[in-house]
Amino acid sequence: MSLRLFGAVCALFGGLTWAARWALVESGAEPGAVDATYWAGLVLLTLGVLAGSAGLVSAATAWLRALVGLCGLLLAWSVLVLAHDQADGAAVEGVAGLVAVLLWTPGFRRPAASRDPRVEDAAAR
Repeated sequence: MSLRLFGAVCALFGGLTWAARWALVESGAEPGAVDATYWAGLVLLTLGVLAGSAGLVSAATAWLRALVGLCGLLLAWSVLVLAHDQADGAAVEGVAGLVAVLLWTPGFRRPAASRDPRVEDAAAR
């Protein structure tokens, strides 16, 4: 499984988990279930953002992949902290989960074929 696909799967399930947590909070569910969905969603979203960010960089430079993955994670965390200051925590996390589902679902598509003119010229010969 590619790093990009792994990140998309983790982010999809993490986002759905946080959206379900939001619904649980609004319905007045047990605190144990709410806490379990919070931590499960947090772990899955963390893995998704880390893997998805690292997947943006060529595999040849492992140190750069690690740095970009960490920076993507810090960016997502800072946006979430700023949103927490403005609204209710469960609602912010629920909306963040839904946004993660919308942003990462296209990650399941197969990447388009190369449009490099050098490749097309070599194939024409």
